[in-house]
Amino acid sequence: MKLLQRFRRRRLDDIRKVYAAWAPAYDLGPGNPVQRANDAALALCVPTATERGVALDLGCGTGHHQVLLRARGWDRAFGFDLSPEMLQRTNGYSGLAVAELHHVPARPVELVLCSLVLGHVEKLDPALDALCRLVRYGGDLVLSELHPRALRQGLAATCPGSDGRWWRLPHSTHDLNDVVRGLEHRGLAVELVTEPAPEPLLPREPRRPLLPLVYALRARRVVG
Repeated sequence: MKLLQRFRRRRLDDIRKVYAAWAPAYDLGPGNPVQRANDAALALCVPTATERGVALDLGCGTGHHQVLLRARGWDRAFGFDLSPEMLQRTNGYSGLAVAELHHVPARPVELVLCSLVLGHVEKLDPALDALCRLVRYGGDLVLSELHPRALRQGLAATCPGSDGRWWRLPHSTHDLNDVVRGLEHRGLAVELVTEPAPEPLLPREPRRPLLPLVYALRARRVVG
């Protein structure tokens, strides 16, 4: 058990180091094909806010999805991320806190947004437990992740650091069907799954699979 705990802490430390290096450059430029595909997928899945509804943005980073949340009426949004360096570049949320997925200090709310976070955790079931406990009855979970098909064809979870180096993130592949079944087992009904078509390769762009790079889904809690 202690060995597993040390391994998990080391993995989290590695992820923090990568995001600390990425933070200064995260919002520079037009993004990359994965980010653009992720934005398009989430735009299809994030619902309009309910009256006095509260949203949690898990893995909020620098607040990239805040514009989408505001546009859909989610004025009461709280951001959580395990990277203090990312949160230092974030503003506009109702509140911010450093927290990993399994220890988010919040009650169940109307919307939980979890974008490109699930692959950071090695074991799927504890992660789904942590996510689903935050979704109140009638509330929605919007989840996006790198597409397992693209990962199997060579897509890597990498990011550029401000020092010019490319960093590789520790990443676990969780099958989409397992995610859907896991959510349904925990009382959430999956209402929408979207898999955006990939952008064509640009001249001199590094090779990447011409498959959906991400998926996003929306699931509603139907069992209290």
